[in-house]
Amino acid sequence: MRDTRPHPTRHLWLLIAAALLMTSGLVAAQKDAWSLSFEVSSDRYIVREPIWTRVVLTNQSGQEVPKAGAYGELYLDGSERPCRPYSGPTGPEVVGKGEGEYDPPEAPPGAEVAVWLNAGEQCRLSHDGAASIGRHEICYRDQESNGLRSRSVCASFSIEAPEGIDREAYEAFGHDPLKRSERYGDLLRRFPGSTYAAYVVWSKHAKGWASVETDRAVEVLILGFKHERGLAPCDAKLRPVGDTEIRLSGASYVQCRDAWLNSALKHHPEIWFADEIRLRLALDQYLLGEQAACSAQLEDLSIRARADVATKASQLLAALRAKGMLEGASEGQSHPTSE
Repeated sequence: MRDTRPHPTRHLWLLIAAALLMTSGLVAAQKDAWSLSFEVSSDRYIVREPIWTRVVLTNQSGQEVPKAGAYGELYLDGSERPCRPYSGPTGPEVVGKGEGEYDPPEAPPGAEVAVWLNAGEQCRLSHDGAASIGRHEICYRDQESNGLRSRSVCASFSIEAPEGIDREAYEAFGHDPLKRSERYGDLLRRFPGSTYAAYVVWSKHAKGWASVETDRAVEVLILGFKHERGLAPCDAKLRPVGDTEIRLSGASYVQCRDAWLNSALKHHPEIWFADEIRLRLALDQYLLGEQAACSAQLEDLSIRARADVATKASQLLAALRAKGMLEGASEGQSHPTSE
């Protein structure tokens, strides 16, 4: 009778061939796994205003692949030399991992690595004053990172002369209102409605909240007022008054902060960082015991805000509800804030 059992050697070669096919497929997927996008935070800036750009890498391979890094450089107006050597990511955020998980070396399908770069600093546009006025093209080029589908992408924007209250602030502070932080109090007091003042308020109170880890943001809310204290530019009635700082803590400190955030929104509701200010205000509603307002504002941001803020608002809303910290949450309970 003929022996129909698989020959051991042949069976081994079949396994090796299958493994090689799988490996070659994985290598091919990793080779072009990451798409590259690049955008400036606004189409229009005024002289001396910081110019932030955002690099986003997205895993579009449909597979789990090694996490990418963003190690490229900025190039301005067709120059073949980079603006300034770039030493590495400044706080990348990987979107798509499960809550409570460690940050793994592998990235799941659809994961993003987002990096903010201050082109105003790197390309000296925020230092050149009136010489920077005009239309500019800025490119991000990355010859180092693995697995990119493209190596270069560009965007454009304009720098214009300040007008109105912005021009008053520009001239009052020697054509550089943001040069020295010790003058910020005077800037807020004299020109609270200026673009420069709005930038100071955002930088101090709201910057980075769209990229903070969701678990960390939730922990801050659970702590309540424990770390909410310090000198703040408000009067005894918690009205924003610029350089007249008083020591506040707890709800009073949060209310003073929110007074300034709302002032910035009042004068500049469409400025590029307005949605990040709204995100911080929504979370402050939770601290102040207004869970329903927090939930409603996060819901609105998840639908209407710029992309990264919308994503973070959606993640926070889901996390807070899962922990029973908002109305309509799975556990039906809200955590009280504490002094």
